[in-house]
Amino acid sequence: ESTSYALIAIINGCGILGRCSGYIADRFTGRFMIITICLLLMTLLSLVMWLPFGHSLKVLYAFSALFGAVCSSILSLVPVAMSQICRTEDFGKRFGLMYLMTALASLAVMPAGGAIIGNGGAKQYDNFIIYCSVLTFSAATSYITSRFFAVGTKRVKF
Repeated sequence: ESTSYALIAIINGCGILGRCSGYIADRFTGRFMIITICLLLMTLLSLVMWLPFGHSLKVLYAFSALFGAVCSSILSLVPVAMSQICRTEDFGKRFGLMYLMTALASLAVMPAGGAIIGNGGAKQYDNFIIYCSVLTFSAATSYITSRFFAVGTKRVKF
């Protein structure tokens, strides 16, 4: 608890690096692929670093740095990916609707996470990490599905 503010600062500081992912997305693989890769990396980081080694402060620092870079990539690319699949005149409506659905989902997802943690025992935190990993993996699956409906199975930069 005493280092929680430092971990948040590390997440936000390393998030600056993740904001450069737009260049990689435009140059090489496409926005949807970078978002999907980052969501899968978030899932992997949670299951490989946070779940087994979350009790170690050094691992938490490393996890925060990597997580911050990956998470900020997603945050910066979502609006661009949204503009890629809708017309310019519809962007505002669709962007607003997307974040309305996100806000409504958060009304259920966040209290459920709090209920999983409960009084904060070690086993509850492990369950919470698994819960977060399932959510990020399902988000990656949603992006893969969206990409499939937009371009099919073609290998294109999308």
